[in-house]
Amino acid sequence: MSTFGTAVVIDVAPHGSVEPVVASLGGHGSYVRTLPDSGWMRFTTGFGEIGQVEVISALVAAAGTARAAVAEDNDEYGALWVVLSADRGVVSTIHRRYILNADPSDPADVALALEDFEGADPRALDVGGVTAAAAAAKVFEVDVAPMIRAEEGAHTAHEELGVVGGPFPWWSALRLVWPGPEAGVEVSA
Repeated sequence: MSTFGTAVVIDVAPHGSVEPVVASLGGHGSYVRTLPDSGWMRFTTGFGEIGQVEVISALVAAAGTARAAVAEDNDEYGALWVVLSADRGVVSTIHRRYILNADPSDPADVALALEDFEGADPRALDVGGVTAAAAAAKVFEVDVAPMIRAEEGAHTAHEELGVVGGPFPWWSALRLVWPGPEAGVEVSA
């Protein structure tokens, strides 16, 4: 079974509008809810495409004050995790990790996996480590400790490739719900 695709959570601050996000990404399998403690609007969806981080970044920028978590599963090639934050339309990458389909402690395995990328290492843009994980937790206003544990355990994330949501230990650490009816009220564009 293929796990190829992307799961996304975009939160828009109470003074913003989630409608442009819904119009752009909404459809069957998209959900919106208001976060009870903050008033932020949370949009959650999943779709069978990858390479959408730039589109999501543009939506987060247009929202003005927003945050996003992106879990992109590239099947046998690996997985991409990104947390974005926008303040007055300026987007920052807070946390980014590319998980190769290779044991990171085995140089030969890593070299073999990188052959699929024709010399361009997708990890070159990573913003990782405990500091980045803690910053992502702060952006999502959740406890930092689970994110630090997820980051410290991420060296085994490659073992979960092929499992829906498997290579993304940060998702649950940010207290995010995978796209599905429990994510909120279903919307369509």
